Amino acid sequence: MTDLKQLKDLLKVLRDKGVLEFETTELKLKLSEDLPQSRYKQKQEMELAEDKELTEEELLYYSATPALEAEAQ
Repeated sequence: MTDLKQLKDLLKVLRDKGVLEFETTELKLKLSEDLPQSRYKQKQEMELAEDKELTEEELLYYSATPALEAEAQ
């Protein structure tokens, strides 16, 4: 069980079958019920958190056009 590919394959099968604990003479695994997120999904969530929605007041502020100096004179 020293091969990383074998370990990944084993973990995939255990996840698919819903197994949370697995033990052999060489290895003892305890898996959480929640599947860890990939780095890609973590990055996406961080970007979404940064792109928060604007409040109504902020929308009004950013949508307003500035007064032209020519009209002021």
